[in-house]
Amino acid sequence: MNWRLSAFFIEKHRLFGTGATINLGGLYFYQIELLENRDLSISRKKNENFVDDFFGSEISMVSAIVGGNGAGKTSLILEVIANPETILIFENGERSAVVKNEYRFTISKSWWGIYLTDKKAKKVVLPREVIDSKNLDKPTVDFNLISSPKILYYNPLAHINQFISNLNVVKFQFESVYELAQNILINNLKLISNSELIKEIRKVFPRFPKIAEANIGTNGLALEDLFDVELALSGSNDDADKITRNTLVVNYEQRVKKGDYQEKINFLNRRIGSEKLESLLNVAIKLYVMSRLIVHVEERTNSFSIDYEPYEKEKTKLNYNVKDIVRWLEKLSELLPSSKSKLRLTSKYFITKAVEWIKDYPKDEKLNVQELEFLIESKFFLRQEELERLFINSRASDFTGKMDFKLAIVGPSYSLSQGEETLLNILSGFLSNSEFGENRSQILFLDEATVGYHPKWQKKFVKAVTELLPIIFNNKLPSVEGSESKQPCQIQIIFSTHDPFSLSDLPRYNVAYLDSNNDITKVIANHDSEKHKRAFGANITDLLEDSFFIGDGDDALVGEFAQQKINGVIRWIELENENKHNKDYKLDEGGFEKQLSIIQLIDEPIIQLKLAEMLDELRDNNEIQKMIIKTQILGLQDKLNDLKP
Repeated sequence: MNWRLSAFFIEKHRLFGTGATINLGGLYFYQIELLENRDLSISRKKNENFVDDFFGSEISMVSAIVGGNGAGKTSLILEVIANPETILIFENGERSAVVKNEYRFTISKSWWGIYLTDKKAKKVVLPREVIDSKNLDKPTVDFNLISSPKILYYNPLAHINQFISNLNVVKFQFESVYELAQNILINNLKLISNSELIKEIRKVFPRFPKIAEANIGTNGLALEDLFDVELALSGSNDDADKITRNTLVVNYEQRVKKGDYQEKINFLNRRIGSEKLESLLNVAIKLYVMSRLIVHVEERTNSFSIDYEPYEKEKTKLNYNVKDIVRWLEKLSELLPSSKSKLRLTSKYFITKAVEWIKDYPKDEKLNVQELEFLIESKFFLRQEELERLFINSRASDFTGKMDFKLAIVGPSYSLSQGEETLLNILSGFLSNSEFGENRSQILFLDEATVGYHPKWQKKFVKAVTELLPIIFNNKLPSVEGSESKQPCQIQIIFSTHDPFSLSDLPRYNVAYLDSNNDITKVIANHDSEKHKRAFGANITDLLEDSFFIGDGDDALVGEFAQQKINGVIRWIELENENKHNKDYKLDEGGFEKQLSIIQLIDEPIIQLKLAEMLDELRDNNEIQKMIIKTQILGLQDKLNDLKP
């Protein structure tokens, strides 16, 4: 039994005032009014343009909520998700079921049925005591807990918004943005590594991302940077503003040769690393440099000194590996003052944690899902961030300039486009959610899900989610009573958006338009509007102007900066026309040329030609128009020549 959400009613809201009915485009349009005694008067009218299975047999309906920033799109969605007082109307065939949101999942057969079969608008009145009760006198709809729709919410930015993060279909426990990124990557890898699922997805999107593993690595430290830091540690840079760098280097090398100064980190440049995994060796080198810099700061501030460098007894060794660096770190820690002293050294703690972290570093730069999950569970990335934070707070970074001390970076095996990554996040989010896959109808709210999409990906959005989300759902759906067959539950999608491409894929009756004015939002009933808003198959330009409330007139779709410049040209011409009545009038030639240069930049030919005509009137000729038209003709001729014979 598949029920779809066709309308809902908000009794009171700061943005919508008292009583707002939102229709989503079902078989009927509903109008709900709050009576003086708080009873509800409900009428419904047949949607003569409703097409069953318009979006395919697996999608019950797709609807959109449209409005400008601050109009209340997310607020509307949250009323359905979280407000127990919201009144919901579901449809199944000719039957309509009204329920108070509070009882959506707690009742078994107590939904109120409305049976109005003729095509004219009819009304029923639901008393307040009926609405507020979960034990109705007339249970008329068999709408039990097993078959009642599941409502899920997705917002790509919910993780960083405390008000909606707990409602999101994807929930992560994370202590930093970096750990959040790793969790998202894990979800994506789980989807990509599901070969059977990907095989089905690629039937729809052949170029769907193919990453099956992640890479872990880091950028190596430049040898020149290491040498400059060593100069700073040795004190050679104290007079850097007085003598040349070449002199500094010569003085430094002489001190090292005489034994007056022993290198602390530059010795790393004089040896050849033999480790096969460059990433692991690079992070070990970074940690040694970071440790030695912190020790140097503490030597200066706490008046102690290291007697000799840990590598001193191995001067003749021509190469080194990660184990050597770990050994030198441990020795460096031993050379520091004992913990029994009054000194509380950050360096001693840092080195201990660094050695532990190096030993947990992956032995292979390629990570599968399980390996990445293990790293997160072992707090590998949190421990990494602690090391990086300790280094910065120790002021040791004052010696390093712009050197890169990010220890480990994890990412997909190849870079994804913004559209690919966003779509992948949506699908993997629903794949990871245990509730999406319960054997019941699914109602999915996708809130601003196309944020960051290129127009090419905006055009794909409705097609992508209507074809791919059922694949995810069916992949997760359990067998019924041990049978291989699966109950054909449908998915309903309701999304909020700013992009016109998605809107052009929906019948206009499936779109709820929100128009905000003076902090009050009005819900436009599109099915009753004489001048209805455009949607399905409409021109994108018309959608921007008409359905997204950008403005009216020929200039409505010009950027505000461009519009300001165009208006400036018009005002200048009008002012010159007024001045022409003066006896001593003389055309401002400099201003004329400036306005002409702006007109020549305009790529809309009609506007450009009209402004040229206005400019020509100041000189009583048609020279500017002729020049503009000739340029347009040349452009058209080039296009004609480019066409194949």
